[in-house]
Amino acid sequence: MLKIWGRSSSINVQKVMWAVAALGIKHERIDLGGKFGGLDAPEQLARNPHGLIPVIDDGETTYFWLSSPRNVAKISNHLTGCSATRPLLQERH
Repeated sequence: MLKIWGRSSSINVQKVMWAVAALGIKHERIDLGGKFGGLDAPEQLARNPHGLIPVIDDGETTYFWLSSPRNVAKISNHLTGCSATRPLLQERH
């Protein structure tokens, strides 16, 4: 199951949530950031050294958000098995 760390009020988290809902991907969202805090916690910084949300884990690879309007398409392509023409988000193994 896909895990997504980030608060629902974040526009970038909302983009990811829209994409996984549209694709019918089973997922779990974990509140992080804003009033929930935790962005500077060691386990979060291990997932994303930039301390930003969302962070997405598909069970094999963890992806963290970079500012780009193409991110949702790249994640969607990866999760559905479609080939992307550019590298995905930065990966942490």
